[in-house]
Amino acid sequence: MTSVDISTAVTSSLRPQPQGVDWHRRFQEEYGRALRVLHLGNIANNAFNNARIQRQHGIDAYVIAYENYHIMACPEWEEAAFEGDLGDPFFPDWTKVDLGGYQRPRWFASGPLKLCCSMIAAEVGGRSDLADEIRRSLDRARQSVSGQTASAAGDPPWPENSAADSQVACDGP
Repeated sequence: MTSVDISTAVTSSLRPQPQGVDWHRRFQEEYGRALRVLHLGNIANNAFNNARIQRQHGIDAYVIAYENYHIMACPEWEEAAFEGDLGDPFFPDWTKVDLGGYQRPRWFASGPLKLCCSMIAAEVGGRSDLADEIRRSLDRARQSVSGQTASAAGDPPWPENSAADSQVACDGP
């Protein structure tokens, strides 16, 4: 086999295969619904940005940014036009600035983990009224920590995971 043959073989194996081009359409046909994706965590809004792109392509994507209140883990940082002092970047107080009517997307949950999970479950289950009620609880929870400073807050508002907690999370209940 010559270097040209090897190059051709490698290049042809890297081309998208026809069966993979429209996998999302095939998934929808087979399961009768859009693919669902759940992003956990949102450092530097990576999950938010990926979910936004996925949703533009018909994927039913959600984000749970549990106990991460940092300014760069908030959709407002990406999408809202604002000026002013939000306070500590780890606990921004979004009520201090005019967001021009910006509302967080219904598919984004930030706050205590159990509330985030409940809100997303209600959204996925088509229970908009319940999701709105939980969203208001999440707003209140975020407001209770916003405006704090990292030093004034003392310990972070999220519990540190112990090895036992990690084992349970990996193994299931």
